[in-house]
Amino acid sequence: MDSLASGMVRSWGSGGSLEKLKMKRYLVLVATLGLAAVALAAGLRAEIESTNKKVREFLLKGDVAGFEKYLKPRVTSDFKYIEEGKTQNFKQMVDEMKVGMSMMKMTKLSTKILEVKESGSTGSSKEEHSMEATQKGPDGKTQTMTMVGKVTNKFRKVNGKWLLAEMNWTYTDMKMNGKPFNPGVPPSGGR
Repeated sequence: MDSLASGMVRSWGSGGSLEKLKMKRYLVLVATLGLAAVALAAGLRAEIESTNKKVREFLLKGDVAGFEKYLKPRVTSDFKYIEEGKTQNFKQMVDEMKVGMSMMKMTKLSTKILEVKESGSTGSSKEEHSMEATQKGPDGKTQTMTMVGKVTNKFRKVNGKWLLAEMNWTYTDMKMNGKPFNPGVPPSGGR
């Protein structure tokens, strides 16, 4: 385990809130952008499905560089990622993903498109995302982290291509080994 991951694991027991917050953001980012609806042309729903499939492949391999290269031309220049009141641009989001991916192995990713709307040069989607990842805990045993959440995405058509302009989390539920988990709160603090 690299030193960053070791530090994150140790911090769970010592209350390192910055590291825990980074881990939570990583998980949310992976679930959100890893399965995000980003589209190029044609019908928005078809493009969302196609992009989700490709992004899933990158993230299950742990290939953040491939993910970034693939996704960057599919977001607007003013792209916004919003989670718990914090807004990030594309680079900030990917930088946090790199930290998170260094700490765990993604084992499952899925998405369910709940709604897609198109109107002229704007569009939106509502989706439910789920993920599962493993990592070594402070005791050296493998821990399983799961997350289910809902996101609302906004799109703009630019030069005939659908680009993702905004991703906004509206709900998340995280668990560590089947128990409620909030990376921003030490394990003894509960959720």
